Amino acid sequence: MGGVLINNLKTNFGLTLNVNAIEVSLFDHFPRASIKLESVYLDNDLYKAHVPLLKAGSIAISFNIRKLLKKEFEINTVALQDAEINLVRNKNGSKNFQFSNKDTLRSKLKSHVLDFDIHKITIENTAFKFINVEKHQLIDITFIDNIIKLKKQAEGFTVELKGNVTVGGLLFNVRKGKFLKNTDAELNITGVLFTGNKSFFIHDPSFVEIDNIKYSVNSFIQFGEEKKLALKIESKNVLYYKGIKLVNKKIADILSNFAIDKPIDLSILVITNLGVKQDPIILVKVKSSNNTVAIGNSKVRYSNVSFTGTILSLDSSKTKGDEEHAKIMFSSVKGNIYEIPFIALIKVNSFTDPYIDITTSLFIDAGKVKLQASNEFDLKGTCVANVHYAGSTLKLNKREFLSPAMILKANLAFKNFSYKERHKPYVYTVNGKTSLTNTELKFDRLVLKTAGGNVVLAGKVNNFAQYVLGFTPGLKININAYADLFNVNPFITQKTTDSTSSKAPQASVKQLSEESGFDFNVSLKAKKMLVRKVIAENAYMNIAYKNKVLNVRSLTINTCEGKLNANATISNLKRIKAEINVEEINVSKLFEQFENFGQQAIQSKQLKGKISVNATFDAELDGKMEIIPASMSGDVKLKLKDGHLLEYEPLQNISSFIFHNRDFNDITFSEINESFKLNGYEMRIDELEVASNVLNLFVSGTYNVKSLSNINLVIPWSNLKRRGKNYIPKSSGLSAEDAKGLKLNYAGTSKKMKLSLGHK
Repeated sequence: MGGVLINNLKTNFGLTLNVNAIEVSLFDHFPRASIKLESVYLDNDLYKAHVPLLKAGSIAISFNIRKLLKKEFEINTVALQDAEINLVRNKNGSKNFQFSNKDTLRSKLKSHVLDFDIHKITIENTAFKFINVEKHQLIDITFIDNIIKLKKQAEGFTVELKGNVTVGGLLFNVRKGKFLKNTDAELNITGVLFTGNKSFFIHDPSFVEIDNIKYSVNSFIQFGEEKKLALKIESKNVLYYKGIKLVNKKIADILSNFAIDKPIDLSILVITNLGVKQDPIILVKVKSSNNTVAIGNSKVRYSNVSFTGTILSLDSSKTKGDEEHAKIMFSSVKGNIYEIPFIALIKVNSFTDPYIDITTSLFIDAGKVKLQASNEFDLKGTCVANVHYAGSTLKLNKREFLSPAMILKANLAFKNFSYKERHKPYVYTVNGKTSLTNTELKFDRLVLKTAGGNVVLAGKVNNFAQYVLGFTPGLKININAYADLFNVNPFITQKTTDSTSSKAPQASVKQLSEESGFDFNVSLKAKKMLVRKVIAENAYMNIAYKNKVLNVRSLTINTCEGKLNANATISNLKRIKAEINVEEINVSKLFEQFENFGQQAIQSKQLKGKISVNATFDAELDGKMEIIPASMSGDVKLKLKDGHLLEYEPLQNISSFIFHNRDFNDITFSEINESFKLNGYEMRIDELEVASNVLNLFVSGTYNVKSLSNINLVIPWSNLKRRGKNYIPKSSGLSAEDAKGLKLNYAGTSKKMKLSLGHK
């Protein structure tokens, strides 16, 4: 009987069977007999391969002995253990599973009845491999413990397969990697095997369980001259990170750029021509609702996300896959980012060099924003953002996702979008549109509403996206601002002894002084500007900050019928150095609008004339960026033209000592040119000759705002000459020492100065 089996395989199929032992049972279940072959080795005589067609520890076969005696070989059951089944296509195109040439096989089939009516096949620990050496393709499945039930039909068999398998991988293109690599699965397969056209259908209710997830399976396999595979896998409850294990490494690497927390609905269709080196057709559909998603390694979380997704690899002929032009599309994407609602369309083009393209719209309620900026500011209002983001999926990581190679374009429309710095009272409200890229935020005619008035902004902010997302500590800002009227007074803070209100601004200033990442350049133009009582027109200011240095590059204003120019440098927000130039300013209005410069000795109503000043100034700043008066120093050059001093009591008091008949109520002066130095609260006046219509006098000494002032006066005896109503004041050109005269002293605190004889 062993000889009959071996000869039958040799004669009819060209197969050589070697076995170490054969056990036969003939009469236990007559007319069914069984034969067990141990240490089985089966190979094809015509087409040798580097591995045997079949190698098994044992094969047990049950057959009908009556038909066997008639040379009809009908197999009822087969049990296969510890086996390898290797179907090999060699480089020359030959196959070890092509048993005989067609003509020989047809003639033998006419003279021999071969009825393989197999009812049941049991497979244990059996590896099945289809190897295409020429195309580097592989189907690798190990059957752990499986039962195959077959029922003969008119055109073939119905098949039921149950048991556990390990899929080593389905490799169709070595560069793209394997599908189902090293995957354990439980099979429950129902199908139909058509022996005539050599095809196999797997249909419902077939399923495969992988990683505790049950997938329904449908498949079509063609074994004829054209070898094809169509496989469809579906599930309603797939964890995303487990689902991507079903596809090849190339696609898995792309899909790993997305992280999805909750289960999704998944459908995968793979169609390929076996034995042909080409990409498989792949169609994957994904659906989810109320999920949490992340893209790349940016740590940006999208919540309550609902979407439908499609992955398609199909060439233009629709006959094969095309991974170079394959597409992944997530449509109808809705959800929240940082609690902000959005809708989006996400595309990935090509599996070989994947490129992602995202289009989204966000509806931002500022009060719900959870960003770095919200830790520093109180935010209110709304913003609509239309965003387009695209680039290589390889750069979807924290370091590169905003690199120049990626494209970020967004249009932002602000509506009453307000922000207020924590611990400060000032509220700024933005209305208008801006555009954002991965390198900068740009805007034109953006309206900023402040407590001091509306300002129209144009300019750009570099690194804005990186700063908002917390990837960089600073910003580079270039802004041009314009206002018809800007009132600085609401921003002038009053000194307070309240510890809670003073601590926060000090911390804020300290933080800015230590932060070298901020770099800004701001230009402000205002038709009219109010600073306390100062009315400035055509004001222009340019301010820059970099490397802990605040630079007031230029300050120009028209005020008090004249012009003021200034520049200043503030280092580490602790020391200010300034240069000031005043041209032809009405001195009466100057004292009035500057509130008499905080002193009581001379009031605006007592002055007339045009004053020009050139001054340098240096001082230290406190934690609120206010000047520390005791640290002040400076040099001042002053020119006064057409000067008048009206009803000035100290000079009126001179009439108590001399010139009783002269009018000291309106004193007119010649042009005065004087230099003096500022040191803390004290101003030192070098010797100055003042020529007026009533008298000439020399002035020297110190004036101190906080402490005692000491001013010495010399009234030359030449003043005794009579002066008429039309007398024109002129300087004598002498020094106080050469000009002998009456010596007086004007001394005391700023509000209690007294005139007396002699010098002090």
